[in-house]
Amino acid sequence: MRALLIERSLKLIKTHSISELNNILYQDGLEVGLVDEDCDFLDSIYIPSKYPLGNALPHFVPNEEICEKGLRIAERIYFSVVQILSKL
Repeated sequence: MRALLIERSLKLIKTHSISELNNILYQDGLEVGLVDEDCDFLDSIYIPSKYPLGNALPHFVPNEEICEKGLRIAERIYFSVVQILSKL
């Protein structure tokens, strides 16, 4: 998603939020196929794992189903971004 920001000469922001990146791209007319639920799911797993202080993740280890869901969403994003980049 950051590659799309760079390719479109959009302002890079410091964030780990998929939701924020998705919104920036959407405002520029690019859709990578993420719905709010996907963004919320990825943000709920990634951000707490990156910054665990004061969140629930240390008390919760994602199971196989959750991990597979995250991988499916990430794969979908990857292929969507590659497709968009090939058209730019």
